[in-house]
Amino acid sequence: MNSRAKGASFELLVAKMILEATGLDKSHCYRTPLSGGHAQYRVEQPGDLFISDTLYEYFPYVVEAKHNRTWHPGVMLCLRKQERDWLAQVSRDTENGRPGASSLLVMRGNGTEIFAAMARPAFRRSDTKTESYIVFRYKGDPWVMSKFSDVLDYVPKLNQE
Repeated sequence: MNSRAKGASFELLVAKMILEATGLDKSHCYRTPLSGGHAQYRVEQPGDLFISDTLYEYFPYVVEAKHNRTWHPGVMLCLRKQERDWLAQVSRDTENGRPGASSLLVMRGNGTEIFAAMARPAFRRSDTKTESYIVFRYKGDPWVMSKFSDVLDYVPKLNQE
């Protein structure tokens, strides 16, 4: 599988995990065309995933998903250019997105679990009560990384039945 296909597959997996956590259907979260590069989504929904208004009330994030064979959680303690570029991308997309949105960088390496990083103020607001996380700095600001499943554990079920 080439890197573009692997990235698209990972974006679909992240969307599926969000939907499973909330109980919502596919119309509430899906991969944006061209990984957020499509002109319509770049303005209205920057990032890799479309987030509906209903979902956004409880999951107010601009999501950037990265699956890279060399990534592992330890690199967040000493950011390489690749991770700095990812953080810059999600931060830029968040600035251009919905008011009040927070950045959420979801990452996976070959053979690793899925992790998520967000700025520390967003982590505090997220109601995530996990005790397993690391704090790292990006451009002098504290960010927090934990397992993505821990973040999703605190998103309420929003079944639309």
